[in-house]
Amino acid sequence: MNIFFTASYTGKAKYQKYYNLIIDSIKKTDVTLQSPELDKNFPTPSELPHYQKIKDGIYSSDAVIMDVSDEGFQLGYEAALSVQNKKHVLVLSLLRDFSQKIDNRYFHAAKYSDMNIEDIIFDFINSLKKHQFDQRFNFFLSTKQLNTLALNATKHNQTKSDYLRSLIDSQ
Repeated sequence: MNIFFTASYTGKAKYQKYYNLIIDSIKKTDVTLQSPELDKNFPTPSELPHYQKIKDGIYSSDAVIMDVSDEGFQLGYEAALSVQNKKHVLVLSLLRDFSQKIDNRYFHAAKYSDMNIEDIIFDFINSLKKHQFDQRFNFFLSTKQLNTLALNATKHNQTKSDYLRSLIDSQ
């Protein structure tokens, strides 16, 4: 599993020790970690390729973890981009828990401290394992069944595949 971690560049002076704590916690799990924090050649925000590299990291990952203790517009955009691309995103903050503000199956959040960060990271990564789709299953439907599936998926604002998975998961 490939995890992308990002955090506020302007918050580095104040929160770097916490960014390092999150990175160390992620490294203790069995995942591949990508992060601007680990890449010495990563462009700074003042350089044009910076935001493209962030987007590329989100697109190429299975899930995203971000520290938003230093809140900013760019991090909100990156969280939304992750959710829009159906990447599970864990939004961490030392100050508040955003899970009560945003309701989306791909959005997860927690208020953390140095005492609970490892448990939060471990639980998030373990929960992702049930969301990894590694088995393909094909079958045939009648035109009527396919139309009903499309109608119900649209009513729930989901793709047909997501709607079918939600029906199976609800059992």
